[in-house]
This record gives sequence, C-alpha cells and structure tokens, in this order.
Amino acid sequence: LLVETLRDSSAATSKIGNLASLPVLLLVLLFVFRSVPAALTPLVAGGTVVAGARGIVAILSGTVQFDFLIGGLVGMMGLALGVDYSLLVVSRFREEREKGDAVSAVEVTVGAAARSIVPAGSALILAMILAQVVFPSLLIESVGVALVVVTLLSMTSAICIVPAFLMLLGSRLDRWSLPAPAPSQRLRLRWSRSISQRPRAVIAILFGVLLLAGLAFN
Repeated sequence: LLVETLRDSSAATSKIGNLASLPVLLLVLLFVFRSVPAALTPLVAGGTVVAGARGIVAILSGTVQFDFLIGGLVGMMGLALGVDYSLLVVSRFREEREKGDAVSAVEVTVGAAARSIVPAGSALILAMILAQVVFPSLLIESVGVALVVVTLLSMTSAICIVPAFLMLLGSRLDRWSLPAPAPSQRLRLRWSRSISQRPRAVIAILFGVLLLAGLAFN
C-alpha cells in the first residue's frame, strides 16, 4: 500500500510539474524562434516523447521492476531531450530554408542533425548500459531502461518525425512571427559571441558556475 501511494503521488507530482513547465518552455522557445509554429514544434515533439516513453515503460513494467520515481524521470528527461533534439532540427531547417526550397532544406537538415544527435544519444545510451554493469542495482536498472527508451524516442522523433512535420509546414513555419529583436538584444548577442571567442573568459565562467554548484553539497 505504501509503495502504491508513493507511486501515485510521484506520478501526480510529475504530471503537475510537466504541465507547469510547458508555458515556461513555450515562452523560452518563442524568445528563441520568434515564431509561434516554430516554437510549438519542439514542444509538441517533447510532449510526444514523454507520452510515448510512459506508454513503453508501462508495457515493460511486466518484465522490468521500475522504481516509483521513474514517472518523474521520464517526464523530465523526455521533455529535455525531445525539445533539445527537435530544437536543433528546427533551427537548422530555418537556416537552410532561407537558401532554397523545403525539400533541399529537409535533406540537409536531416544529415546535419543526424551527425549531432546520433553520437550524443548513443553516448547517453552507452553510459546507461555501463552504469548497469558497474553499479548493478534495481534503481540503476530501472533508470537505465527508462533513459534508453526516452533517448531512442527522442532521436527517432528528431531525425524522422520532426523533419517530416517541417516539410508539411514549409513557409508556414514562420507565421505569426514576433517583432524583430531590439538593438539592445542584438548587442547582447554580439557580446555573447565575443565572450565565446575568448577561452579564458569561458573557463572563468565555467569555474564560477561549478563553484556555485559545489555549494549545493554543503
């Protein structure tokens, strides 16, 4: 009874957290893409990955004993990977769409995205497999299986489904666009590019972030 209560509570909390994060994600994507369809595409892809991963985990629950926290993990990582991988595809498609037709843009986008997404996803899957070998336990096994499912769905969505959806949208991807960024925003972008070209500054920023993160262990 206690385990069932914890599982139900975790699932309810995860659902509330995912729903609360969607408006925030949408605002961030609108700020990045400045177009409603372009911002919604990664968000829909991430939601689809979460729903699909939870369905597969439910099917596998008959053979794999999942920890009660897996529901929250699937929701969090599904949105993170699903949105992140799809964001790369949408960004590249918009760049290529300005150079030519939608068909050529999709072909170039899929090739470029696969070269980035497949190695990243494969590395994460390999890390989960190695973690189960080095630290065999019920928790690590359930987390590993769930993350492998999420990663595979995210990769498939970004490489196969999102490009097909972008092909259907075509020029409509930039409908309902927001106004162009103000000069001050462009100045911040130039400042960011300038910082990225200075390795010492980047190392100093990373060191500061790691120092602040280390305070969490105190």
